[in-house]
Amino acid sequence: MPTHRLFVDLDVQAVEVRAKDVVFKVYRKRKKFGELRVSRGAVVWRGRKDQLGRKLSWRRFDDLMQSSGRLAERRSPGARVSVPRRKLRDG
Repeated sequence: MPTHRLFVDLDVQAVEVRAKDVVFKVYRKRKKFGELRVSRGAVVWRGRKDQLGRKLSWRRFDDLMQSSGRLAERRSPGARVSVPRRKLRDG
């Protein structure tokens, strides 16, 4: 059972990521665990106590996932994942 909570800052109403990164805030046990920043050029992980993030180009990210990632379930193209709508409590 996943123990992390994910929040997304969507400051832009565009589908394509252009000038601003997409930021995923990850919480564990109600404390911030870190941030994942996704941009056109790279992905950056910044842990809770890190002042600087750890950056991977998309090519290096692909290499890492191909060599270290495990297979996930297969979904048909365009299939949406249903998520129950409920109010999330901050804190």
